[in-house]
Amino acid sequence: MQGVKPIEEALHQVAGAYTIEKSRVETEHAQASEPAKSLFARAGAVIKKTAEVADNLDKIRKAGEGTYTLAASVGPLLVTWIQSLPKQ
Repeated sequence: MQGVKPIEEALHQVAGAYTIEKSRVETEHAQASEPAKSLFARAGAVIKKTAEVADNLDKIRKAGEGTYTLAASVGPLLVTWIQSLPKQ
């Protein structure tokens, strides 16, 4: 599983293409019909939402990795400590 990497790469390509062609995109948008502008706005909203989802998934992945690392390093110490407690 590749995670969010393909989504991030696609977003970078879109953002890069927009940056390179910014003046052309803005000129086309200014001359576009209202339905086309509406479509452009919806596409922009989808791209923004996809970027937010990718960012949230990355944060969840990092939190999971951090939790696993913590459990892997502290877990054996806790087991040893619990085993050393006096038995009643």
